[in-house]
Amino acid sequence: MVYLEQYQPAKLIRSFPLRAILLPVVTGRRETSLAPGSAVEAMHAIAQTCLLHLPYHREAILRKVGNLSRAVPVYRLLAGTDLAEIPRRILELLRCTA
Repeated sequence: MVYLEQYQPAKLIRSFPLRAILLPVVTGRRETSLAPGSAVEAMHAIAQTCLLHLPYHREAILRKVGNLSRAVPVYRLLAGTDLAEIPRRILELLRCTA
């Protein structure tokens, strides 16, 4: 772990609006697209990592991740091999959810 606030605290943001959860899926196809995801998929993906790093806070993590996963739309980011297309798809989504 790297504690960035020790090195560049002025460059870190304290908060930002969360408008969607993207679950990356590598497809091997050229194009990148978005598909609807579910709160359960998001909770599983996020909680898995959180529980690995904070195993003694299981109940609180599951509660918070569950709330988060239900609070915003969830999408699968079907990432293609044209890497420049990935950020364009994300920006399109952000423009639609603004």
